[in-house]
Amino acid sequence: NDCLSDRQSVLEDQRQNSQEKFYIPQCTPDGRYHKVQCYSGYCWCVYQDTGKPIPGTSSKGHTPNCNPVPPPSRPMK
Repeated sequence: NDCLSDRQSVLEDQRQNSQEKFYIPQCTPDGRYHKVQCYSGYCWCVYQDTGKPIPGTSSKGHTPNCNPVPPPSRPMK
């Protein structure tokens, strides 16, 4: 799924359940995810192709620095 179709389906759900708060993904014009996503006071970095959160990047009250994107952490042996 790309960001724009995810966003569209969330907006559709929100219209049907107007009492609930939904996380709405922020998209770039070409349909990828914005590097920084925010919801209810928290912001975090995501992988732009998948929208999956990058572990360890969430912060409350300020925008995390998502440049450069940290490499996926390797488990210690």
